[in-house]
Amino acid sequence: MPNDIRTIVGPGFSADASDSFTPDAGFYFDPGLYAEEQRQIFARNWLYFCHQSQIPAEGDYFSGTVAEESVFVIRGRDGAIRGFFNVCQHRAHQLLSGEGQVRTVIKCPYHSWTYNLDGSLRGAPKCEAVKNFNRDSVHLAPIGVEV
Repeated sequence: MPNDIRTIVGPGFSADASDSFTPDAGFYFDPGLYAEEQRQIFARNWLYFCHQSQIPAEGDYFSGTVAEESVFVIRGRDGAIRGFFNVCQHRAHQLLSGEGQVRTVIKCPYHSWTYNLDGSLRGAPKCEAVKNFNRDSVHLAPIGVEV
């Protein structure tokens, strides 16, 4: 792979730690290498985000940032834990912050679009006036979650 981080770092770096040297100082500040790490490591591997005990009840959520993406996990009415990118599908406003509980729906603070705890669209004010608007095709973008 031409963009493999080991190739970018250059000589002196090996998969075998006993045969590696410390990379040059620029390695730690290079935006291109950082982007490659985000793509090759953080976007492709499971990362710990929170423990299920932090969202014990229906509607409990925990939000934060993973690989520079705002995300949240939420416990649904069925007890399942689901994860989503933390962005409204209308105008990309952040939906939740910190941790807490939503009583009935996830509500976007920008234009008041609402989503069920399973990520499906519940309400979109004034969209009945939009020709060919298909409510069933709009849902929050999921992220992988494993318990």
